[in-house]
Amino acid sequence: GKAGDRHDIIRTHSCQYDQKTGDIACGGDVRIDAMSASDAELAERNPSLAEARATRVETRGVTFNRESGLASTNERVTFSFPSGTGDGTGLQYNSDEGTLRLLHDVRLRLTQAPATAAKKTGVSAAVDPHAGQDVRVKGSSLDFSRDSRLLHLLGPTEAETAAERMTAGELTLMLDDDFRAQTLIASTSGTDRPRVVSTKPGEEMNLQSDTLTAHFVPEGWITKLDAAGHVTGFRKNDTDEDAMAGDTGTLTFWPRFSQPKELNVNGNAVLRTKEEKTGDTRTLQTSGFRMEFSGGTEHESSRPLTAETLAAGTMEWTDSATQGGVIVPVRTQLQADKLAMTFTDATGKPKEVHANGNVRTERWLTGHPVQTA
Repeated sequence: GKAGDRHDIIRTHSCQYDQKTGDIACGGDVRIDAMSASDAELAERNPSLAEARATRVETRGVTFNRESGLASTNERVTFSFPSGTGDGTGLQYNSDEGTLRLLHDVRLRLTQAPATAAKKTGVSAAVDPHAGQDVRVKGSSLDFSRDSRLLHLLGPTEAETAAERMTAGELTLMLDDDFRAQTLIASTSGTDRPRVVSTKPGEEMNLQSDTLTAHFVPEGWITKLDAAGHVTGFRKNDTDEDAMAGDTGTLTFWPRFSQPKELNVNGNAVLRTKEEKTGDTRTLQTSGFRMEFSGGTEHESSRPLTAETLAAGTMEWTDSATQGGVIVPVRTQLQADKLAMTFTDATGKPKEVHANGNVRTERWLTGHPVQTA
């Protein structure tokens, strides 16, 4: 490195050195161990830290230039770093800056170490069987800065855990000090908008926007999704389906099982729900609303508990009424400075609606004048 802060080693069977160009051509198998000078000092004092501190690259046919510090190849490349492995085609490694570029067909696997939790006796630690999820990432090319722990993938890209799948035009992944996934930023490129899909038995959910930011804990769970720009979302299970839209949104999850915990949507917010059995619908329009969900257990599907507007709102719903022995649709509209709804714990169906401040209701029943209060 130019500042003497690198400690990279290239190992191979044989090489040829061109004195005129300064190129070193290694035609056979090549292994590059990339490490900072400070990490090398730690590994020298404690050899067991060597693998935990180094980024190892294995490939063939590498050309290395001493003057520029650039190593490159067009062959297949595999590499590993603390808490992760990957492969791709074509490599450019800048030893001055400690940056690695994979040129084509990139695949990553980020292994999140399982957490340990102390048993009730306090004597030993037990491994949480639901921790240690892997994050699998794909992209067309990759820029990886080891020292800043930053990965930037060009798309189309995708990132996948056991329960969620994210696709986007570009992905930027920030790792923590132990090289575990910490923050994943998905951006739009061309027509490829970021989208997250979560599928569980009996439930489907997706979220789409111009930008999506996923936050991870060291064990691999997604704790929060931040969405910005033309946000749309959809959730469906055996009993009902929900659709929402807004300018920005935040979805937090219960830990371990990636069940929705709280949803906040702001700016031109619209929430639509539909009961599968009856076909009854509900629509809420406001500048911002919040919804809380039950869940947080392995065998319990997350269900809505409460929903409230953060500003004035309008709610409209349809249900059915019997008129002359015939079932006819009834449409009701409710306006207020603040609206709130509670849901039944067992089924997640609406239980009560509360309206406060400048309340106005209108009800339309076939063959009758509009009822206003």
